[in-house]
Amino acid sequence: MFGTQHLLTFLLAAIALNLVPGQDTLYIIGRSLSQGRRAGIVSVLGIGSGCLVHITAAAIGLYSVLALWPPAFSLIADAGALYLIFLGIMVWVNRKPIDLSGKPGTASDSDWLIYRQGMMTNLLNPKVALFFLAFLPQFIDPVSNLGAFSFLFLGLVFFCTGSVWCTFIALFASSFADTLRERPKVQMGFDLFTAMLFIALGAGLFLTHL
Repeated sequence: MFGTQHLLTFLLAAIALNLVPGQDTLYIIGRSLSQGRRAGIVSVLGIGSGCLVHITAAAIGLYSVLALWPPAFSLIADAGALYLIFLGIMVWVNRKPIDLSGKPGTASDSDWLIYRQGMMTNLLNPKVALFFLAFLPQFIDPVSNLGAFSFLFLGLVFFCTGSVWCTFIALFASSFADTLRERPKVQMGFDLFTAMLFIALGAGLFLTHL
């Protein structure tokens, strides 16, 4: 179909890979816990948009060119790590203090900011680019001559399965948080957890490239 082979195997593998928690999943969980369902869904949209950019860039051969210069991926990885650390700091700095009634406030980041940060988090993760370069070609029929079209088709399949899973994660995490959010210390704990999560992710990525 569309110049691909072993499509069912690819679908099962894509679902299995999406179930493994990664940087994007943890970003969505953090946003959903600290800022609620809307922020979680917007994060999914931002990360999905970044994924579409990765798919398109890989399909047209851009990443194959970058792969010839390994320092390029290292620079992207370091930029992504620093960006995550920055996000973690900003989550804590921009948290709303507990008001006089004893109720916690939630962070007031705009939808556009959350979307943009989710997209940048995904775009600055070179592991996503390397994944598409290494994984998708295995399921493209070499005699089909459909080239980029087959690549885009498989990428969109992976995008759809991932978006469904990430949306479920956002809804589940935000629903869990909503049951506890009225407790001031719990909300503060969510904010601290999210901030430390982003900083730890960024530090981990940065240290692996030293």
